[in-house]
Amino acid sequence: MRTLGAFGQTATFFFEKGLSKTLQKDPTSAIQYYSKAIELNPRYKEAFYFRGLSKTALENNKGAIEDHSKAIELDPKYKEALYARGSVKLSLFDDRGAILDLNLAIELDPNYKEAFERRGAAKLGLKDFRGAIQDFNIAIELDPKFIAAFKARGLSKAMLEDYAGAIKDYNKAIEFDAKNKELFFLRGISKFSLNNKHEGCLDWSKAGELGHPEAYEMIQKFCN
Repeated sequence: MRTLGAFGQTATFFFEKGLSKTLQKDPTSAIQYYSKAIELNPRYKEAFYFRGLSKTALENNKGAIEDHSKAIELDPKYKEALYARGSVKLSLFDDRGAILDLNLAIELDPNYKEAFERRGAAKLGLKDFRGAIQDFNIAIELDPKFIAAFKARGLSKAMLEDYAGAIKDYNKAIEFDAKNKELFFLRGISKFSLNNKHEGCLDWSKAGELGHPEAYEMIQKFCN
């Protein structure tokens, strides 16, 4: 196993070059540097992890899972790699597989707010709306400004026909992100579901103004 590059560079040298490219949002170049670091040190768990993140940025999900799996093989307590692999599985609609990884990440760090939010999203995908709400509750307790958790909890409540509760969550999220077209669109649906047509249509109008692709279709169908 080589430990130095052709010009005496170490694995750490290439890894840090990869990090620099990651910060520059150049995942293709980052992967090349991380791969060089791994060539010099095949047990470099951080290089596998960050290469996995770069592959995710390029939508190479299969490759990302392979890299995160290798990082976890090298360190079964690598919570960030477990979270990242779970997140990729979630994006591939492998909700059950995502939950297994996120469970482990949460066991390692009970304050891992992002892992609770992602596990809630996986439960939402499996139509376990009450279980999802429990996870979003914890994420919000850990971070009272967690926009994604408020949005997803609102959606979960709406799926349980708790439209008033959903609106409260959307309101809170909009406090922190007043230009989020999806939040206005979803709040409009909940308001319309409570027979508040006027307010619902105004929210769809705002969503359309912000660029939501379906907002004006809803207005044409339900508001005129």
